[in-house]
Amino acid sequence: MATLNLNNQKIFFNEELFFNIKSLLPQLQRKFPTTDYQFECFEVNGAPLDFNSDHPDLIRPIESQDSIHLNIVAKRKPEQVLLDHLTQLTTNILSKINQCVIQLKENHLDQAYIELSLIIEAIDTFSEVSSYFGSDQDNIELLPYKSLQIHLLSVMKAILAAYSKEDTITLTDLLEYELKDNLTQWKIHIFTSLKRKN
Repeated sequence: MATLNLNNQKIFFNEELFFNIKSLLPQLQRKFPTTDYQFECFEVNGAPLDFNSDHPDLIRPIESQDSIHLNIVAKRKPEQVLLDHLTQLTTNILSKINQCVIQLKENHLDQAYIELSLIIEAIDTFSEVSSYFGSDQDNIELLPYKSLQIHLLSVMKAILAAYSKEDTITLTDLLEYELKDNLTQWKIHIFTSLKRKN
């Protein structure tokens, strides 16, 4: 009997039930629709092949000693990709906050304000992207979402006011405690819940 090594799980099948190796594809696609899965690493007897090619090994009859290897992986939903990017953006903002706070405490104001402008731009992007998840009716029920969003806006307003008054002590406190805590809460409560749902 021929063998199909599917995601490293060996399956023996009767080769006489199929015209050729290419005729296996429709049966696999019924179990693993291409809308949700992608086929990777397709090999016949150790030789990589493209399912969509006209290679002779695809259209010849299957032989009992044939060994077919195929990996099938679930496609990632756009929401999952977006959530990963948002999580990475949050990590980057937290890192920038640490750098900015150090510059403020060491009285390197020019460098601190450069870092601060990057933080403000990144928070704008964060707010825009995170609102996508808040517009989803199911995700609105995540209780901390609205309160974290409102708190983030008020912290950013206070940061801009402290910056315009050149109040570096208040600015340092707002960055180090308020903004950092808010973003950390997003990661803990919102992103973790969304990852579990998706």
